[in-house]
Amino acid sequence: MSFSEVISPLLGRFLLAWYFLGDAMRYARGWDRTVAQLVEHNVPTPELILFFMIFFMALGGIALMLGFRTKLGALFLFAIIMLWTITMDDYWSIAASASRQAEFDTFARNLAIAGGLLLLLGMGGGPFSMDNVQGGGKGKGGANPFSRTGVRVNQAGAEDERQYGSGCYEAEDQRHDQPCAPRAVQTNPDGRDNEAEPHAPAADERCRFVTQEIFRRRSGRDHQHARRQGDEI
Repeated sequence: MSFSEVISPLLGRFLLAWYFLGDAMRYARGWDRTVAQLVEHNVPTPELILFFMIFFMALGGIALMLGFRTKLGALFLFAIIMLWTITMDDYWSIAASASRQAEFDTFARNLAIAGGLLLLLGMGGGPFSMDNVQGGGKGKGGANPFSRTGVRVNQAGAEDERQYGSGCYEAEDQRHDQPCAPRAVQTNPDGRDNEAEPHAPAADERCRFVTQEIFRRRSGRDHQHARRQGDEI
């Protein structure tokens, strides 16, 4: 994983969090002015709407900053900015050309921010986030930047190459998968797998045990194959 792939999500989260936390503080300080704007656009119960908007903007901004429940925070902020943009930045209803253009610029800016939130909603908070630490880099927060390539052994004895976190792979289903040693598999011209140089030393005794298990299963399959050929002869 490149440096930009590791750092870009972190910086993007911080910038979006800074924007929404700043807006939440600005709306709170200018409470009466913001309520008047909502009333002008015929928003019902403006005080209640503004209270929940500030609350969820602050909550979502903190979630993005910490990378905790990033997707949920991005969803809240996406809903808020889209509702605000459609309701308050209705440039199509302004007759004056200059004012309409200024309102359209704000409308387009908010849509661009919503696009950034959609990226976080789909990809998560990135490697440096609390979601990634809790999820082990598998799905919630993005890929682990310190991952290594390893081999997983399934119940049938087959091996497949995967990206694992540092140390052994924690199997998602212990009934079918076992942890493995961080090593690579290459294919010889004859079609058989051959063990390559390990990417890193085994993290613990469990990894070394599974490495031995790989060789044991492979040897057992070769022995059975040789016996079947002998029986046929």
